[in-house]
Amino acid sequence: MENTIIPEKRTIIRQELNIEKWPLFAPSTYRKKSREITRKVLLENGNSAERKVTFGKTQQGEMGILRIVDYKIFCGLVGIWEEAGKPKEGKTNFAIHNLAKLLKLQWGRSTYRHIYKALERLKVVPIIWEDSFYQKESNTTERMVRYFNILDDLVIFERRAGNQMYLAFSSFKLNNKIISNLLNNHTKPLYLDEIVKLKKEISVLLYRYIDLIMADKNHFERRTQELFSDLELSEYRYPSKRKQLLAPALKELEGAELSTGIISQANLEKTTDGKDWKVVFRKSKKA
Repeated sequence: MENTIIPEKRTIIRQELNIEKWPLFAPSTYRKKSREITRKVLLENGNSAERKVTFGKTQQGEMGILRIVDYKIFCGLVGIWEEAGKPKEGKTNFAIHNLAKLLKLQWGRSTYRHIYKALERLKVVPIIWEDSFYQKESNTTERMVRYFNILDDLVIFERRAGNQMYLAFSSFKLNNKIISNLLNNHTKPLYLDEIVKLKKEISVLLYRYIDLIMADKNHFERRTQELFSDLELSEYRYPSKRKQLLAPALKELEGAELSTGIISQANLEKTTDGKDWKVVFRKSKKA
């Protein structure tokens, strides 16, 4: 008698597309307290335009940036918001220890602090979108969006009461513009399970990039110099350093499930001119 393989239940969320298309979340190696990302785009009429996103800058000074760990926490919050029925108004209740469980983090005091700090950054780090935030409801790319935070509201109240009981009355509210786009399907599917199990920061950046760029293709190659520019990691100027960073991440990504297939190949090859390396990705169909 043949064995029956029961497919693993996947946790799939719909993630807001502006967030996914811009590398808003920086690795721990980034030391500055603010960031600017600028892109040149070609418009339908043939003219070019500049899109810019600025993080952590106010008239009072620099307030810090968003980290890759914050992205994982944000994905978990979107999952909790979906489970709560996708409320348009009001707050979504949650407990930090349940968020840790969803993200498969071992519970303890350090995990609590780790999540608390990430939630705090999602609430306080300001973002300025210049000709770069698309609002599906009005079908416009907004000229200027200031005072934008990932979370519009955050209340954390967690207290241990005795050995067994744990009181948790925390709540959050996603940014209204994010909620609007989520409800109006300016989104893409995202496998939360895959994001959760990736241990290396560069793996998370690459997974998001590949999931978008390979949505309509089964093969993709990119020189590491241009790839790191796409990922806003241009401080890695030497090919040997880029190779050192990429090799373990590509190994971690091989076999990962994308929204449109499986990464069947993820490796490095020397470029034809011998001056750089290139990443080579291949995608196969899901079983």
